[in-house]
Amino acid sequence: MQKNSSQLGFLFIKPSNFSPFSYLEILRFSLSQALVHFYPLAGQLGTVPNHADHCCIHVDCSKGPGARLIHASAHNLTMLQVLRPNLDVPKVVRSFFDLVEVRINHDSHTRPLLSVQVTEIHDGVFLGVGFNHSIVDGISTFHFSTSVVSYFYGNAIVFDSSATR
Repeated sequence: MQKNSSQLGFLFIKPSNFSPFSYLEILRFSLSQALVHFYPLAGQLGTVPNHADHCCIHVDCSKGPGARLIHASAHNLTMLQVLRPNLDVPKVVRSFFDLVEVRINHDSHTRPLLSVQVTEIHDGVFLGVGFNHSIVDGISTFHFSTSVVSYFYGNAIVFDSSATR
């Protein structure tokens, strides 16, 4: 299984009253609440051999340290340098994503299925989210992301248990 991780990047203007530790605590809590509903993202891939040359790959929710939350800083960068209007995305933006080097889904036997990196820059905050693409599709990514944001702003999440796909 060869896939890159799915990535979402969000760039925010840094509020004047920005306290990284209070924002990180709220984000940590929000992630933990959303992961109750999306618990496979807190696991790792596991393999069970079932025949001589075959195996079954599954999500092992009891393996590994769980989803990862990282705080980083790049105070020498500005939002304008990250955005660079009319130019390609600068290479430094790759460092704002933890799972950028995960090239083969087998890596998720030892790496998290979800990683969130908060990078402070001089005048902004970049939120880099990486998902293992074999675990979530676009719709699941959207639902998980909106759940985290809802918890971040103190709203309860209501899931329609009758919804089917």
